[in-house]
Amino acid sequence: MDCLPDLAVITTHIYASLRKKADLFCAINIDSATDFKVINGVETERLLRTVDVLPCANIRFEFPPLESFESLSDVSQLCGLIDHKDTIVITGYSEAGPWGNSCTHWEMGARGEFTTEGCMVDGLHQVL
Repeated sequence: MDCLPDLAVITTHIYASLRKKADLFCAINIDSATDFKVINGVETERLLRTVDVLPCANIRFEFPPLESFESLSDVSQLCGLIDHKDTIVITGYSEAGPWGNSCTHWEMGARGEFTTEGCMVDGLHQVL
């Protein structure tokens, strides 16, 4: 793409074209819905709407067992073991790709389809 001197102009033109087509489809959809309501009545539209209920995800986030307070009373012996100025801390990791994060990427690679659980975990990772 570095060979295209006017890449921004090209992508802006493509985006504007797609946005125009999407706006047209949206206007046609609104017009069709209005025609349907006028011809058949508002109640008929409500009867034709179907609600597909997907099964709930089978995910459980259980809390790890906590140590008793007495078992943590002897942590004073750990003072001074680590020099915090020279310690590297890794706080998290991330994978973003065409199939989402590592959970959904694994599902597409292993099974070729998404599961409810994988999509729920993907959504939780995005929230966290």
